[in-house]
Amino acid sequence: MFEVEALRLGSAVDPALEVRDRAGKLLARTNDSEGAGVDARAEAVLPEDGEAYVQVHGARFSFQTDNFYRLKVGAYSFAGGIFPLGWRRGERIKVELFGGNLSRPVEVEPDLSAAATSSGFAMLRLPGENASLPLAMVVGNGKEVFEPKGKGPHRLKDGGVINGRLTEPGQIDRYRLSVKSGEY
Repeated sequence: MFEVEALRLGSAVDPALEVRDRAGKLLARTNDSEGAGVDARAEAVLPEDGEAYVQVHGARFSFQTDNFYRLKVGAYSFAGGIFPLGWRRGERIKVELFGGNLSRPVEVEPDLSAAATSSGFAMLRLPGENASLPLAMVVGNGKEVFEPKGKGPHRLKDGGVINGRLTEPGQIDRYRLSVKSGEY
């Protein structure tokens, strides 16, 4: 695995990554990657012992000055997504980490206490020492629920948050809410 950690760490660079063998043949190229946002992650099998080349550059070739990054190389696990994406501070919830190079989803139970989530996020890591950067889960003070079962439209309550999934091709989740002119 080759991973550039940049924007997730506060850098202004939108990194792109290329991996080449010693003859210069392109083995992998990536820009935005699953679970890494606009940071770059690529998997490449190196065909032989010897040298390989890794090239990192800004995808936009911008003139910003805060263009720092970390390049991580090695065998490690990463998730491409989490569900639910957020939950209420102080409550307990099991969160599924999935996708990426995981053979099956992994459940974790994050610490959603006020001290652990003062930034408004809980950082979810895969178990084990050799995992990618954590994924951020939103943590707030409002009521959070899972999407209701059935076709809908489902009634939304003001001030609540729905965590839903679109799992079938062409699926549409429908919601209905009462509004007053100028409020939304």
